[in-house]
Amino acid sequence: MYEMKQLAQVSPRAAILESFARLEKTLREIVEMGPENEKGRHFTSARELARRAADQGFLTPSELSAFDDVSVLRNTVAHRRDTDIDTDRALEYTALVRQLIIALALAKGRTIADGPIT
Repeated sequence: MYEMKQLAQVSPRAAILESFARLEKTLREIVEMGPENEKGRHFTSARELARRAADQGFLTPSELSAFDDVSVLRNTVAHRRDTDIDTDRALEYTALVRQLIIALALAKGRTIADGPIT
């Protein structure tokens, strides 16, 4: 979290994009590498990954809704250069994304004994 704070202070947009990339990586690890993906399917969108994670019980409906919210802001930041994002908003965003990553890790069965959740 400290590194996201530093990044948000330098570039709020970069903090949002990096946070979302980490969330997508976590979703990809859970969905694509899980036993439910018997055919080794590669999912192209983060939204599709999130839906599959919810279908498999790794995200609750409220977490899936939060994912949709962070996805909208990420896409806005990624595709509209005129979007004004300040440090505080970026930090709120990174905190919410971190909560989703932790929720996914816990739903997958990780514990504190497994080490820090990144």
